[in-house]
Amino acid sequence: MPSDSCGNSRGSRLSQSSHSHWASAQQRPSTASSTASCSGNVVEDECGVAAEHPDIYISSLGWGGSLTFFSPFIPSLGQWPVEFCHRESGWLTNVKGLASYTVPKIDLLLSTAFHSVPYPGNNFPAVASQSLGGQVLLAPQVQTTLGRPLSSGLPIEFFNIAQPGAKYGDRLSQVDLRIGKNLRHGRAITLISLDVFNLFNSNTPDVYQPSYGTTYLNPLSITVARLFKISAQFDF
Repeated sequence: MPSDSCGNSRGSRLSQSSHSHWASAQQRPSTASSTASCSGNVVEDECGVAAEHPDIYISSLGWGGSLTFFSPFIPSLGQWPVEFCHRESGWLTNVKGLASYTVPKIDLLLSTAFHSVPYPGNNFPAVASQSLGGQVLLAPQVQTTLGRPLSSGLPIEFFNIAQPGAKYGDRLSQVDLRIGKNLRHGRAITLISLDVFNLFNSNTPDVYQPSYGTTYLNPLSITVARLFKISAQFDF
């Protein structure tokens, strides 16, 4: 159960518990396969820092705040509740695999790849970025019982209301396929391939509406549709 510290800031901590499994097989020269899975729980804790420097959760657009899009763990310009200083992703699992087979005599290559992940892989590696968030636009003097602006001093401000790590979108699963044919001319080999990405045409949402309201969590983007690609590779 590995854990490590992130930086030297007092009270700021990042730890990760994980279990991994990997297996591969090659029954004969023409056949190969491998699978891998990893389950982990990421914990981010800034409560010590937040207690001494509450400005880390206040937008830099206002008075005295230091929160920006480049802030570690919680990049945002909307204010965060200090109660969210401790964040956990929960146990999440990634599964990936691939297999290939060469049909003897006719030199036909068949291969496939599969992956199933709990969130898009291009998201910033932080609990708040990988889970589903929620923001509201507040005019605190009118819409809250404070009777004053929020800590930033701004009369109107975005406010993050969703606990990071509490909710995730649908799993993103995809199968890709390649069919290739080797054409031999003496020592030269020409490989003609047909690639099919997203073989089953999955349409899982990968971006959701973060603004709280009637359209909250409506899909804004879905997995790229099935795609065909023809290519040729010449080796000599």
